[in-house]
Amino acid sequence: MKKIIPVSEVANLKRPKYFPLKKGKIEIVPVQLEELDPILDKYFKVVFPSMASTSPAKLSKKQKANRESLFAEYRKLHWECFFFKYEGKIVGWFMGEMDDNKTFYMRNTGILPKFQGKKIYSLFFPRFLEYLEEIGYERVSSHHSPNNGQIFHLKLKYGFMIVGSETHEVYGQLIKMIKIFDKKQNEAFIKRYC
Repeated sequence: MKKIIPVSEVANLKRPKYFPLKKGKIEIVPVQLEELDPILDKYFKVVFPSMASTSPAKLSKKQKANRESLFAEYRKLHWECFFFKYEGKIVGWFMGEMDDNKTFYMRNTGILPKFQGKKIYSLFFPRFLEYLEEIGYERVSSHHSPNNGQIFHLKLKYGFMIVGSETHEVYGQLIKMIKIFDKKQNEAFIKRYC
């Protein structure tokens, strides 16, 4: 019987082929999920100022304990996290995780306003897609604010499709996008649903 290797172990073996990635002043560095917390605490509201009014200001002790317990289980999934650096300084992040047995969910990307437009995400994105496909994912999903035209343009360029929407209690109106790696499956999806 062939030994089945979990995707997180496959990722650890394959990631060095793709990352870190450096071009000019930009560097994209893989990090552990725990390393993101101080960066998110410091910069999330700078990148996403509208979230400040919809996120709960303070959690009760019970809410904190519940979240810690839930997150402890959630962390067992395959996660991918990166820092985006410009001239050696952390100017952004990416985080995402396994959504189901075929899908990787691109959870959150943030780049400080001063460094947006410097092609940081454009460098990261196609390389990351190649990496996800190589480690075995069949599809990728993400959600975006309807007014984020830049991300729609980029993702449509790379074969993502708009497949739905939802209204989230914290993030508001969101548009769901997916990319199916297999061309035949993608064509069948389009033929049947689009």
